[in-house]
Amino acid sequence: MISRHFAKIESHIQRRSRIRTKDLFKMMDQDSLLVIIAILSVLNIILAPLPVNSFILGIPLIIFSACYILEIDIAQKNYKWLRRPIKCARWRYYMPKSKPIFVHLDKFTKPRLRQFTSAKFRVLSGLSLFFLAIVIFLPIPFANTPGSIGMLLLTVGMLQKDGLFVLIGHGVTALHIVGIIFLTTFMGYSSTLL
Repeated sequence: MISRHFAKIESHIQRRSRIRTKDLFKMMDQDSLLVIIAILSVLNIILAPLPVNSFILGIPLIIFSACYILEIDIAQKNYKWLRRPIKCARWRYYMPKSKPIFVHLDKFTKPRLRQFTSAKFRVLSGLSLFFLAIVIFLPIPFANTPGSIGMLLLTVGMLQKDGLFVLIGHGVTALHIVGIIFLTTFMGYSSTLL
């Protein structure tokens, strides 16, 4: 399913040099927020060596994660930034690198442990996405790529109704929380020693 959404975006980018966020929402209907978060997560993994990518991709990840938690149908809003065209000709270079990731994810995912993808768990999944988006945005050492992997696992799990992927994504979130608590505690402790 997710590779099908990716193929629609790839087709659009091959034919046009600009894309609007509104176009992305139109292409994917009710799954649009999760698909966009998944694609931004993959781009963040691929572009990890670049110093500003976490800032550039972190902001939309935070916005879209918040919309997911609050169940805001952002596609129906008429915000100027949703209508602004973005140059996407450069994306053509990254699309072939991203495509195998989504194809493999489609192969490995299947509907299982569906109770973890139900509406009851939506808020918890949304909070995990929001937390990981903040982690990606902040300049925390070695947190950017694992945070993106966690977001990708969560979004793909929810899209494919694969509770196993969702649980692993929550596990990645929990590890980030523990890691950040450890880092802040350790940094605080080491600064008091100085």
